[in-house]
Amino acid sequence: MSLAESGLKKIIVQAINYCQNCTLEIRTVGITTTQTYDRINDVFVPDYTDEACRLQIFPRCTLVNPDSPIASTSINAQLLKENFSWEEVTPSGVTKIYPVNTSSGVKEGYEVTTSGDNAGEIVVKSNGSIGVKRTLRFKAKWYDSQSGHCYVFQADKGLDVVNATEALPELVVSSPRTFLWNPFRNVSTYDVTASVFVGKKDMVEDARCKLWWYRLLENGSKQLITSGDTLNDLDVKTLKTGKNGQITGITFDLDMMGEGNSYEVRAAFRSSGSLPAEPENDDPIYQFTMARRFPKIAASINGGMINVTNGIPTIELSAIIKDNMDIIPDWNRYACAYWYKVTTSLNSENKMQENRTLLGTGEKITVPTSITEFIKLVLEDRGPMFAFMDDEGNFLVDSNNAYIIDRKITI
Repeated sequence: MSLAESGLKKIIVQAINYCQNCTLEIRTVGITTTQTYDRINDVFVPDYTDEACRLQIFPRCTLVNPDSPIASTSINAQLLKENFSWEEVTPSGVTKIYPVNTSSGVKEGYEVTTSGDNAGEIVVKSNGSIGVKRTLRFKAKWYDSQSGHCYVFQADKGLDVVNATEALPELVVSSPRTFLWNPFRNVSTYDVTASVFVGKKDMVEDARCKLWWYRLLENGSKQLITSGDTLNDLDVKTLKTGKNGQITGITFDLDMMGEGNSYEVRAAFRSSGSLPAEPENDDPIYQFTMARRFPKIAASINGGMINVTNGIPTIELSAIIKDNMDIIPDWNRYACAYWYKVTTSLNSENKMQENRTLLGTGEKITVPTSITEFIKLVLEDRGPMFAFMDDEGNFLVDSNNAYIIDRKITI
């Protein structure tokens, strides 16, 4: 027998709209996110590859009730392994750490806890590199079954490597980054020297120092300059060698470099004296470019006295070539003057066109006075020096077995 019965009451559970937070906590005492590296002794501190010095990072994912901010709940134990990930971010891009398609599901050099109260925890077992910024990025999603909300967690932690190498070398090259050569006004040789300072002392001739000089080719490759006596080294006039046998300077023949060349100098210093066969990534580097450039040129015609040759009146015309300084001496070494008789006519579009007839070349020309009404002087670049080749790509030699080298326009 029922003694009492209540009326109907609707029970509504109000879902909590949480605020989410993610913090990356370092759990290994004394192990920091900044490493120092002594390149000479090849020592990292701390060394993450050492089991006693592993970096352990815990991504604490927390939900905070806005109605009771003091109370917060860590939900790492509720994270599903397929709902969180770790990434490694470097200047070259983003690389997955977890999950990846390996037997462990984790990128080599790391460990990741995938379940339990410590779900999401990562252990760093690989060292960084000098000059390469490495950031670890954690991402996670958690679904609230009561409200249906999806909470997203993300946090980054930067890992740095500081160069602690004692007495870092500094490479100093005498050339500016870009050197423009004016054939009309500048000498055709250019001296470039290198110094390698360790502290305040130049160690360029020390046995613990090594230099590499490269020519940078148009296809992106590098060509090592070694002897200066091959066809590849036509732009090298002389080499300066130090007491340690290293090339410490080059005198370039600017007339043999084509329209321009780029070069790279690398240096290595090892206090132990154990020098690498090739420069390493953090060894000093310097690049410079030399280019052939003419200033703004003005050409004018100077007429001389009228003479009679074989009964025909003639006049001698000479070329006057100037830049912003004055008349250019010996300009015909690098340029060629073309003399034209000019007439005009209407073309098919009923527009006036210029017709040229070549009279001759050179600094001076003698022509009959009857054709001097319209004369034009055109100055052409003779081009840089180059080695002549036959149709099969073989370099041509003269009777003395020397390579035939001249300009595109010969006079």
